[in-house]
Amino acid sequence: MPRYARTYSQTGIYHVIMRGNNKQAIFHDNKDKKVFIKLLKAHKAKKNFMLYAYCLMDNHVHLLIGDKSNRLSDIMHGLNGAYANYFNREYKKVGHLFQDRFRSENIENDTYLFAVIRYIHQNPSKAGMVDKIGDYKWSSFNDYVGSGDKSGLTDIEFVLAMFSEEHATAVKSFRKFNELIEDKAFLDVSTDDERTQDGMRMWNKKRRQGIPQEKIIKTMSEQLKLSARIIEKITKVNRKQIAKILKSTPPK
Repeated sequence: MPRYARTYSQTGIYHVIMRGNNKQAIFHDNKDKKVFIKLLKAHKAKKNFMLYAYCLMDNHVHLLIGDKSNRLSDIMHGLNGAYANYFNREYKKVGHLFQDRFRSENIENDTYLFAVIRYIHQNPSKAGMVDKIGDYKWSSFNDYVGSGDKSGLTDIEFVLAMFSEEHATAVKSFRKFNELIEDKAFLDVSTDDERTQDGMRMWNKKRRQGIPQEKIIKTMSEQLKLSARIIEKITKVNRKQIAKILKSTPPK
């Protein structure tokens, strides 16, 4: 398949995804994530780009990058190479860690910018890894609300200023906005197999918590966008019954 030249964002802001080759994990543990964050900080200082949001998942990374100089490919090539060198050395691997070149989409207006930030921050909760987005350590959400990284990795002021000129009010509004359900479709890495895995994690975790299966099924449909076919496969609940549940009001 031919590679097409990337178009430049008029705002200089891009939503970028780095994905493991053949869906493989690019982070085996928190130590790997710490190394990636360290490399991201160093690369950001070296290349002088802005970072408005990020989220590290097991087999992919979301970054929201501001780059007015049209050097996105150079930025990502350096970051990918630095982390791949670490990973292959640490785990005695050879070959490509990341799938092809990175994927990106242009962010051309404030509405889309806000929605993408919320989408990035909600990745772990939608995958059933945490109940609340603030519980996940490896995203920029807590940098915004004051309990995360204090080194300045995430450039929060640009976004917060669009919520309010008063910092505390901006943080409160930002938190509330990010906790609203985001159901728009954005650049992502999910295949049916990956969505099934996300659904299984959510199903198993919430069942252990004693949450009614009707409520979990509703959540799997609304948050993970799983079809009735996939939900049936995960839950073993008849597809007709699933259809009835999805048409009903969620249990209190």
